Amino acid sequence: MDVADTAEPAMVRRALMRDVAARRAHAADTDPLMRLTAIGTNLWRDLSARASEPNAYYLPEWELAVDASASGHAGASMLSAWNDAGLIGLMPVVSMSRAYKIPLPALVSAHPYGTLCTPPLDRDTAIDAVSQLTLKARKAGARALILRDMSLSGPAMKAFTESLRREDLRPRVLQSYAASAIGSPKTALSASTRHGRRTRSRPRSRSS
Repeated sequence: MDVADTAEPAMVRRALMRDVAARRAHAADTDPLMRLTAIGTNLWRDLSARASEPNAYYLPEWELAVDASASGHAGASMLSAWNDAGLIGLMPVVSMSRAYKIPLPALVSAHPYGTLCTPPLDRDTAIDAVSQLTLKARKAGARALILRDMSLSGPAMKAFTESLRREDLRPRVLQSYAASAIGSPKTALSASTRHGRRTRSRPRSRSS
């Protein structure tokens, strides 16, 4: 019991240190792409509980395990969004070169060894979260943000669409299919680092 009591506070301290480091990186406006392990699982889990559209494949326990050991799925990075209250959005990503063997400056939803890539967005600040995620994608050099395997009619896609609309942009659907078991259409989107889903979102500067 003494050992357990000693180990648990140590684990909590390490998690808190990761959370503080992640917040400092955000405050310094550096490193638009973070390692998945840069954010403590407590922050990540709390965001998942507040997500506008829950996705079990992007829970920290699942995604970190996949990233650590699943062949072909390891080494993903993360875009994150924050406000004064804390973490409000995150999106695991890989390069387009890695995802599709196409050497173009784009980021693609990291496939979590499952069937859904919907990023967790705080339900109360989803649009702000999307705006930050696409801005960080642009800062990372991406000209497109490709969102794979998520519902076109769900809250997350609506947040991407509204965020892009505010920049006079819109997402472009590259591919879609009907998921009869769920009863909701899914797609692949790309947006300019202002669009979203296997939709394509191209991150353009305002002058483009």
